[in-house]
Amino acid sequence: MNIADAYYRGERGALPWRDNALEIEGSEAAVLRRSFLRMWYKASSPLRRKVLRLRRSRRIIDAAGGSVRFLESGPENPMLPVRRAYRTIVKRAARNIDLAMGYFYPNGGMLRALKRAVRRGVRVRLMVPLHTDVPASRWAAWGLYGRVLRAGVEVWEYAATMMHSKLAIADDTLIAGSANLDIRSGRINYELVAMVTDGSLAAQARADFEEDLKQSVPITLSAWQKRPFLQKVKEWISYCLLARFDVFLARREIRKI
Repeated sequence: MNIADAYYRGERGALPWRDNALEIEGSEAAVLRRSFLRMWYKASSPLRRKVLRLRRSRRIIDAAGGSVRFLESGPENPMLPVRRAYRTIVKRAARNIDLAMGYFYPNGGMLRALKRAVRRGVRVRLMVPLHTDVPASRWAAWGLYGRVLRAGVEVWEYAATMMHSKLAIADDTLIAGSANLDIRSGRINYELVAMVTDGSLAAQARADFEEDLKQSVPITLSAWQKRPFLQKVKEWISYCLLARFDVFLARREIRKI
């Protein structure tokens, strides 16, 4: 999670932001330190950055014990390990999938995976923020509600304050870290997540999710279909800006580095 005043005491009279964090200690913390140092060198040394880009290695780091995996992704990694991890746990889920995402506009493959999960009999719940620091992301998410609602996914908007979570719980496995289920996180940003298979930890995370639902507003398909035409236009423009134009510009900037 970020370190900022908004998380601690809120801004302009608002409540502190809602986030989820996973505490890592012991031998796994040493693995995270190596990940940090790689990013530090990449940011501080242009030559090292070019060498790391040429290596184009897939970063999947198994911590001691095998129940925790740390996955790194970035624009020079063609394997997209973080996006693949989200899709993997969705495809393997047999009972429940709960997603709390600060920004939600995934690619078509993830949307199809969620639809197939519902058809398998999996209960899928999606929580996104009602209040956001990036209005275009909310409009982009709204434009996708129809696809997931018609498939049987339950959609909720967290209303208490800005929700900045990036949490996925699928049966006894959870993913927590920096990556949203959005196209930028999957293809452009440098991201780091932990994928943990632990029944008790997943149950604790799901209990937190249930508490957040008490402060959330359900979105129904009938209400979504009644939204005004101007809102539909905003949704289409926002999705094009974030999922198409933003990615195009980001890739151009990356090639200049």
